[in-house]
Amino acid sequence: MILIIFVQMVDAQNPETSGQLLKCNRHKCIRRCHRIDDHSEVECKRTLEKTCEKGHKTRFPCGKSKEACAKCIEEQKALERRVKRDFELEKQRLQAQAQYATELQQIQDEIEHYKRARKIAEEEEQAKKHLSQQKNDLAALKEASKRFAELKSAEKARELESEKRKAEKKSKVPSQTRDPNQPWSPPTTAKEEWELLKQTELAKSEPLDELMDMIGLEGVKQEFLSIKAKVDTAVRQGVSLSKDRFGCSLLGNPGTGKTTVARLYAKFLTSVGVIAGTQFIETTGAAVANKGVAGCKKLLDDILDEGGGVVFIDEAYQLTSGNSVGGGAVLDFILPEVENLTGKVVFVLAGYDKEMESFFSHNPGLPSRFPTDLRFTDYTDNELLRILELKINSRYGERMKVEDGLQGLYCRIITRRIGHGRGRPGFGNARTVENTLATIVKRQAVRLRKERAALKPGQSKPNDLFLTKEDVIGPKPSEALKGSEAWKKLSELIGLKAVKEAVKSLCDTVSENYKRELAEQPIIEYSLNRVFLGNPGTGKTTVGKYYAQILADLGLLSKGDDFVGSALGQSEQQTKGILAAAEGKVLIIDEAYGLYGGGSVSDPYRTAVIDTIVAEVQSIPGDDRCVLLLGYKDQLEEMFQNVNPGLSRRFPLASAFQFDDFDQNELGQILDLKLKQQAFDITDQARTVVLDMLDRTRNRPNFGNAGEIDILLNAAKARHQTRRTQGLAKYASKFEAKDFDEEFDRADRSDTNVKALFEGTVGQEAVVALLERYQNTVRTMKTLDLDPKENIPFNFLFRGPPGTGKTTTARKMGKVFYDMGFLATAELIDVSATDLVGQYVGHTGPKVQQLLDKALGKVLFIDEAYRLGEGHFAKEAMDELVDCTTKTKYYKKLVIILAGYEKDINSLMSTNPGLTSRFPEVVDFRGLQPEECFTLLTSLMATQKTKLKGKNVNMDISSLEAPSEQFKGNILSHFDRLAQLDNWASARDVQTLSKSIFNKAIQNTEILKRGELPITDELIESECLAMITERKSRGDTKLAPASPFRHLVPEPQSQTVKSPKTTTRMTLAQNQVATDANSPSEEEVTPGPSELRLTDKPKYPTPKRDAGVTDAVWEQLQRDQEAEIRQEEEYQALLQAKDKATNAERDKIMKRLLEEEERRKKEAELKLKLAMMGKCPMGFEWIKQNGGYRCAGGSHFMSDAELK
Repeated sequence: MILIIFVQMVDAQNPETSGQLLKCNRHKCIRRCHRIDDHSEVECKRTLEKTCEKGHKTRFPCGKSKEACAKCIEEQKALERRVKRDFELEKQRLQAQAQYATELQQIQDEIEHYKRARKIAEEEEQAKKHLSQQKNDLAALKEASKRFAELKSAEKARELESEKRKAEKKSKVPSQTRDPNQPWSPPTTAKEEWELLKQTELAKSEPLDELMDMIGLEGVKQEFLSIKAKVDTAVRQGVSLSKDRFGCSLLGNPGTGKTTVARLYAKFLTSVGVIAGTQFIETTGAAVANKGVAGCKKLLDDILDEGGGVVFIDEAYQLTSGNSVGGGAVLDFILPEVENLTGKVVFVLAGYDKEMESFFSHNPGLPSRFPTDLRFTDYTDNELLRILELKINSRYGERMKVEDGLQGLYCRIITRRIGHGRGRPGFGNARTVENTLATIVKRQAVRLRKERAALKPGQSKPNDLFLTKEDVIGPKPSEALKGSEAWKKLSELIGLKAVKEAVKSLCDTVSENYKRELAEQPIIEYSLNRVFLGNPGTGKTTVGKYYAQILADLGLLSKGDDFVGSALGQSEQQTKGILAAAEGKVLIIDEAYGLYGGGSVSDPYRTAVIDTIVAEVQSIPGDDRCVLLLGYKDQLEEMFQNVNPGLSRRFPLASAFQFDDFDQNELGQILDLKLKQQAFDITDQARTVVLDMLDRTRNRPNFGNAGEIDILLNAAKARHQTRRTQGLAKYASKFEAKDFDEEFDRADRSDTNVKALFEGTVGQEAVVALLERYQNTVRTMKTLDLDPKENIPFNFLFRGPPGTGKTTTARKMGKVFYDMGFLATAELIDVSATDLVGQYVGHTGPKVQQLLDKALGKVLFIDEAYRLGEGHFAKEAMDELVDCTTKTKYYKKLVIILAGYEKDINSLMSTNPGLTSRFPEVVDFRGLQPEECFTLLTSLMATQKTKLKGKNVNMDISSLEAPSEQFKGNILSHFDRLAQLDNWASARDVQTLSKSIFNKAIQNTEILKRGELPITDELIESECLAMITERKSRGDTKLAPASPFRHLVPEPQSQTVKSPKTTTRMTLAQNQVATDANSPSEEEVTPGPSELRLTDKPKYPTPKRDAGVTDAVWEQLQRDQEAEIRQEEEYQALLQAKDKATNAERDKIMKRLLEEEERRKKEAELKLKLAMMGKCPMGFEWIKQNGGYRCAGGSHFMSDAELK
């Protein structure tokens, strides 16, 4: 501080600066100090600015100008710091990487070491196993070789023994040399004739010797002798046979020796010199078709190269079946070759009779190229017995003994069983014998296994070369049934008494046949094929599975598996394939009525399937296949009546298994069983609720029986879990009544139900009393343990004028009947008489039944029912309805209500004598009295007031709630005048009036914005007067001039006239107001014109929607017609208002009336012109639309331009 003062003092004394250059040699000293002479060492303090190479701007003293940029220095230091840090990190990373690589290498080396060690160990183990296997194989080969040698030795011994026995038999056979002393008689068999030829003419032929040793085939043997005779005769005559045709066809079922005979035929032709070559090519139709023409040509070339021979084509019909591509082309190639190669190559065809018929029809030239038919008939019982004996002896070298002998009773029985299939296509003959022998061998093996397992020490072993009675013909059916698990399970099923009795009856028939077989008496003919009739959920498929196994246990089927033919159909070939796959099994065809499409036009595909079933399925004993047709009774009966008659012969409905619906007790048992299986319990109350629900559901079509229980349980599980989540369920695995029906106690609350249901209604006291009486009857009969249905009527007549509550009462009656447990649902099916009447002969009956089916378990409300007495089709509908009400399917399973005017309903009762007894209960509906109309109007407006209150609008209806005597008297007078009109609709029109008053009131938007809506006396009275005027004008309308073309149009049927569908939706359609939220909010009602009686002549014919009119056109037409009605109402209101208006208002009204009169006059002229033009042949009224006019039917339109 002192220094500064001093300097300041000095500077103040020396005002001049020194001016000498400072150390920077650039700037001069600006101080006033003269003490220093030499300023060269004085640092320059002047502040300078500069920008470095990196763009940093810095300020610094001039003496430090050579120093580097401070910011650059800081950045460099920061960079060096980061580089140092990154260097350290990189160094650490490289160290970690090197360490990782070292550890990884060590681990990989160790892994490789263990892999190598494991591989060496596995190879050593594999070598040990291989060595052990080789040792075992060697031992097995040694043992097999030993056994083979023993078998070979035994076989050789058997052959020697067989030869010895044959020689002994041959030595015992008497000489065939004819005794010259005996009278000569011709041979009776082909074999005798051949033996005679060998003796008399020294004939020789090894093929014929083999053929004659074959069992049966007498016709084939005779044909061979005829061919030999022909050849021998030609040789004696010196005639060449090179041009003769020796091609033949072998026709017959499988297992009859066709292939063996074909080989013998080839040898035979060679031996008699018909062909030179010895080649025998055996193939099939499918193989030849797959080879194609080129392959077939090569085959023939190969035979010709060998000198000729025989080509045997088995199953030749495959060439024309359509399943082998190219078969037809190959056949067309073979036909000329058969002719060209005569004498060199002989073609032999084989196949089944029926299939070969279609094969020969492919080309007319086929039969002539194969002139010889060798028919292989099915073997007789005696021949089958010989075949069985031959095969048993061949299999066991004549060592096997059979109880009662190889030709004894039991072998005869089994061959007769085989012979039951004789004559049907596909009968296996010798193949069936082989399959039967395999079954016998299996039964013997099972018996021997059980006997050997039960042997006690010291007991002798059973004889392996002995077939018992049970081995051959199987166990007794009664014993088999006792050991059948399927029969036990079927017996344990709940209900199904009729089915169990039917199965038991079949088993008894099998047992009786077993006794008859032992007595060698004809058996009782029966069929395994059955029809299962019943509703869903009655166990048809389950019983079908058990039935299959029972048949197998009884030995009636070889396999016994069930085979569900879900894809049966689509084509004849596929149906055949499915039927073939069901061999030895039970084929279950569920919903079999689907094979019949119904209707008058048959479906060729379904028809082909049924025809195939008829052709392939044979209802004969011994058939190793069972077909079950499952379905609903009515549908299957209809199918059998309209399809191939052969189906009913193969599946007789008289022997069908009837699956009746389960009764309540059986349903309860099924419920308990299902609950036990699913580890659930149920309260007694809940069980009662479930059974009540099932009883109501029973009224629905196709009641699901046990399936309905599954549905209820699944829904109960979901509700139970929800209630558990909410903490409302008492038990973890026990159902309560609320789990099944949340309103399960509705029946207990029924005293208040009806009154609450009709709360807010007017004039329905009698209906309420009637329904309450029904409820009392139901409760009383239930306490007496009686069925209340028998004492409660289900058919009603509702008589009364329109708008008196018929439809709404019907709907509420459905709720009451549902709560009483009589209906499956409270739903109302609302129809008119038109919905029951058909359009052509045979259409009405099914239409009525379809409607009744739809209404099962519900309420069927038929409005305008009196129209069912008019016209032929309508009366047919009524007759059908009367008939159906007593059928079991519909009786007391739905509520039927016929509604209409009292006079018309009474007239309807006289059209059918059965109507009165079937509809005993009548409910009469009266029109409202003026006082009741006023009460109803007040109630309706009060309801509207409540709605507006929530929207902050105060609707003032004090004029109705507290009316003056004069006002109320005026309104009652208006209602009385309205009631005198024919078109008055009582409560319905009161609703219309309330809406009209409300709509008029809300036009005053200014008051409405202030939250006020006054309903004044004047407003109510004016709307009443407007309705009176409008309704009177409808009744006073004169008829317009008729169309000149009207006589060309047939008169419409006499019926109640209905206006075009200009309908209004109303809150209540009857003599009531339902203020509760649950009542229906809207209902279609028809305005006054629709209430015209038959005596009222309409201005135009009753319009109906023309065919082809789109919904858009029709809806617009209705809107335009409604606009005309509103326009007419406004006109009538103007007429009335002009008398009460003031002078100024009357002038305005008159001006509008004049304009309206002019418009009405022009419109009347145009409509008259349209009527005269006859554009609409039905003479319907014309409705004004935008740009022209359209007839009330909707299909004809005339533009304004066309009318000018």
